[in-house]
Amino acid sequence: MADPLGGARRIVVLGCTGSGKSTLARQLAQRRGLRLIDLDELAWRPHWQRTPEPGFRRLTARAVGAERWVVAGWWKPVRDLVWPAADLFIGLDYDLPVVFARLWRRTIDRALSGERICGSNYETLWTQLATRESLLLYALRSHGERRAMMRALAAPGGSAAPVRLFRTPAETAAWLAGV
Repeated sequence: MADPLGGARRIVVLGCTGSGKSTLARQLAQRRGLRLIDLDELAWRPHWQRTPEPGFRRLTARAVGAERWVVAGWWKPVRDLVWPAADLFIGLDYDLPVVFARLWRRTIDRALSGERICGSNYETLWTQLATRESLLLYALRSHGERRAMMRALAAPGGSAAPVRLFRTPAETAAWLAGV
């Protein structure tokens, strides 16, 4: 049986905000014994303060220096460190209604449960529903651009490493079942 990962040892999971990048990366890490690198975890300090770029780059460079990993995310300040090292890209290329519904459910669940994310941070309904820092608003603004970037990466000549795009969560789940 062919390996669904094609023997890849350094995988980058891309997708629009709320698409499930971190969840898929975590599942791949567990199933294949890969180190999980969640760029959001490296990028945020307590009280939603951004890690200064030199520190973020150092943390990322150290993490991707490992032999086997899966990265969730595609922060621009470290893309030049992560992407050239990847031997497989997986893109969650879902339609906006799918992504937005997932993000909405996740936001409500996290806000109500007080789940800690990105270290000691947490989401609040106020921030997500009534401020410019809302991930819901960010998802609406960035969805088209992110999809276009994934599709360009998957186009012939777009990447030296293979790119696998999934158009629906069901397609992703069926593929993951074989990993």
